[in-house]
Amino acid sequence: MAQLPLELFPAIFENILKPSQLATCCLVSKAASAFAIPLLYDRILIYAWHKGAKIRVVQVFNTLAKRPRLARYVHSLELRDFPKGPEIGVYGAAVFLLALDNCINLQRCIWTRDGSLNNEILKSLSALQQLQSLTINGHSARFYDARCLLDIRGLRDICVIMPSAEVVRVLVEWAELNANTLRGLEIICKTSPLIADEHLALIASSCTTLERLRLAGCSKVSHDGVSSFLSSNRVPMVELALEGLSPSFKWAGLSLKCSNHLTHMRSITLSIGGEAESDFAEWVESVATMLLDAPLEQLQIYSTGPRSGDPTHNELWSRLITPHVARLTRFSVHRMLLLPNTIEDICRKCSRLEQLFIAVPYATFDLLGPPLASAINLRTLHLNFPQTFGDPPLVPLDKALALVRQCSSTLTQLGCNTRVWQVVRDIRTDDQGNPYVERSLGRYEKPDIPEQFLVVHT
Repeated sequence: MAQLPLELFPAIFENILKPSQLATCCLVSKAASAFAIPLLYDRILIYAWHKGAKIRVVQVFNTLAKRPRLARYVHSLELRDFPKGPEIGVYGAAVFLLALDNCINLQRCIWTRDGSLNNEILKSLSALQQLQSLTINGHSARFYDARCLLDIRGLRDICVIMPSAEVVRVLVEWAELNANTLRGLEIICKTSPLIADEHLALIASSCTTLERLRLAGCSKVSHDGVSSFLSSNRVPMVELALEGLSPSFKWAGLSLKCSNHLTHMRSITLSIGGEAESDFAEWVESVATMLLDAPLEQLQIYSTGPRSGDPTHNELWSRLITPHVARLTRFSVHRMLLLPNTIEDICRKCSRLEQLFIAVPYATFDLLGPPLASAINLRTLHLNFPQTFGDPPLVPLDKALALVRQCSSTLTQLGCNTRVWQVVRDIRTDDQGNPYVERSLGRYEKPDIPEQFLVVHT
């Protein structure tokens, strides 16, 4: 690498996925270090299942506290685990606060462990002038004063997970204080009755320039609350997710009131429950009508309960996707079985399809190659095999590889239930000395959670 022109270093390092490999690049030379260190610290990502996650958090924050120069490179801080109370150990809380204060260029923060936030941390976050996106655990009781959130201003995106009653009361005012900059609002609950239609109406009265709205598990939110929100918005909504809302949610009612407000919608996520469980055809007709004029690129659907595949549903799926086949790049269906003929119809019609997440009967696995081969731009494929009892089936490596080799050469990632592989390409030479590409399956190396595990919130 010492012989390479310096301008090639960024192009090389940007394709290195694992932080440990980037750390090794920092040791190559001073020139390499100058390019690799900013990338290494640009995004700090720690999940609860990482080995020694809490120790990693302590070590990272200790470094950021002692090395302000390195802390300035941090633009995204994603903490899915964080020590609290006695777990903080000998370093003490001051180290964590000093580290946050040093991250003066932080733009995105995700802090989700229940009970790990406190007033001091929120105060430090409020002082960060570049902060644009904040995701927090909303369980404030005994841990922090919800009104501390009011000091965090200038946000473009707010996400609150499992909000307590105190946070719900503050949320309307917090959103209003950020109304001039706020473009995305997300509320994730389990089955919480705390967020209701009236809260959405109050937020919508001040936040009229939202582009993204995501609601999950808000069991008191109905079509009336969502329609009032959409109708009062002054800019086109481009992303909408409505997951696990009120059992009385009427899709036909939403379609009647809001179809003309979705003419710029590029991504939509919907869950099927309530009336849809008893009449899938009616649900499809309501949703298809609602989305008829939307320039959809991403469509995600899941059922609140398992649904078996029905050969007669192929016409219904076709009704849903046909108006959008020229644009769809992502299609996801969870907890609803799709049969090979439906999959072939989707892959054949959607010429730009890059991501496909579907549930299929395991018995049909060997039949999926030809239907999937029709998706000529497919990059990510994930298959789920729902089981009514016992452990889900494990797909042997050779069987998975045989499927990959039937798919488009563009495929880079394959998942089967909880297992995920990267598609590896090796250059080989045949007997005549001609090079060719041979595909195999390797370990998933990206630091992010595979996307299919993030699709369903409730």
